[in-house]
Amino acid sequence: MEIYNLNDGKTYTLRMIDRKTGNDWATDWVGDLAHTGIRYNDDAQRYEAEGPEIDWWIYQMGAHQAAYDCINEFRQAYGPDAVDDVLSKLDHCDFEQQPDQVIDALTDRFGIVRPIKLF
Repeated sequence: MEIYNLNDGKTYTLRMIDRKTGNDWATDWVGDLAHTGIRYNDDAQRYEAEGPEIDWWIYQMGAHQAAYDCINEFRQAYGPDAVDDVLSKLDHCDFEQQPDQVIDALTDRFGIVRPIKLF
C-alpha cells in the first residue's frame, strides 16, 4: 500500500505480508480501523496522510509482522495446536498492544526460539 505524505511530499509503503499466502493485508487493515487518518484522494488517485499517521502505521505494521512471524516460528517448533492454545487464552487488548502480548505469551510458555527483534 502506497501512501503519500502530505507533510514531506514523499510516498511511503506499508506492508503486512501473510507468509503462507503471500497476500499483503496492509490496505485491508487500514480500511478496517475506523480511526485511521489515511484517506483516499480521488482526484490524485492515491492514499494520503499526515506524517505522524504514516509513522504510526509503519511502526504498527512492523510490530504486527514481527508477531505473526514469531507465531509461525513457534508453530514450526512446537506445533500449531500448542501455539493456538496459548493464543486462544490471550485477553482482548488494544491494537497497539497485540504484538507485545502475543510475543510475551509465546516466549513465557515455550521460551525463545530465536531472539525477537521488532525492527
